[in-house]
Amino acid sequence: MSDRTTGFQGLTALVTGASSGIGAATAIAFGSKGAHVLVHYNRQEEQANQVLAAVRRAGAEGELVQADLSHMAGVHALISALAGRRIDILVNNSGSLIRRTPLLEFTEDLWDQVLTLNLTSVFFLSQAVVAGMAERKSGVIVNVSSIAALNGGARARSPMPPPRAL
Repeated sequence: MSDRTTGFQGLTALVTGASSGIGAATAIAFGSKGAHVLVHYNRQEEQANQVLAAVRRAGAEGELVQADLSHMAGVHALISALAGRRIDILVNNSGSLIRRTPLLEFTEDLWDQVLTLNLTSVFFLSQAVVAGMAERKSGVIVNVSSIAALNGGARARSPMPPPRAL
């Protein structure tokens, strides 16, 4: 069991994009400090279950929440799943270029997916939890970006890296 003297007992943390990488590490870290962790994933359910198992091994509770945040239907579905729930910590970690695409081949649909995942979902998820945070006079929203926000990623060919909009 981890030292929880500076922990997050009694708090709920939602970490988007928590099935791998920084999101997984963040979810496990919150679990190791006692937070109830909502492990968000899109397609990687097996990996998300492994993260949830690690949260539980760390001595905390948690659950999986699935949503495709590259489409507004997924954003609305996640917001609906959060309705009435106390979210003390929101970590907006989901983000991607979806697929590397040359400028002249970028479609309107792909552009919408990239912006929805990297920008619009961040705004509306934050909006969904901030009222409760303001009412309680406590809460934290963390927006995670990547080096791609500065340089577009290795050999990126997108017109601009949307995460920079944050």
